[in-house]
Amino acid sequence: TIFKTYAFVLLTGKDEPVLSSFRSYGSREECREAIEHLKECAVNPKCYHHTTSGIGGFYYYLGDEKGDPLAISEIYSSNRSMHQSISEVKKSVSQAKIEAYPEGNLSPF
Repeated sequence: TIFKTYAFVLLTGKDEPVLSSFRSYGSREECREAIEHLKECAVNPKCYHHTTSGIGGFYYYLGDEKGDPLAISEIYSSNRSMHQSISEVKKSVSQAKIEAYPEGNLSPF
C-alpha cells in the first residue's frame, strides 16, 4: 500500500495559485476540513500574519485562531503586492477554487 498525503492550493479567479497549504494531511477528508477552516479564517483580518523572507521579499501566512499556520503565500517583491494578494483572498475566498492534491503532484509556486 502506498501512503498518500494531501495538500491544497487556493486559486484566484484566473486559476493562479495564491496560497498553498502549510502542511500535508493524512487523508482527503482531513484536507477538506482544513480547507473549510481556511475559508472561515480568511474573513478575519487578525488571521493574516505578514513577514519578510531571508532574501528580502514579503510573504504572509493565514493562521487559525491560535496563530497556527494553515496556508502560506508565495514571496512577493513588494509589500504592496503582498497586500494586494491578501485583498484578493479576502474578497474571493468564499467562492475560490481550492484544489486538494496528493502531495508531490503539484508545486504551485
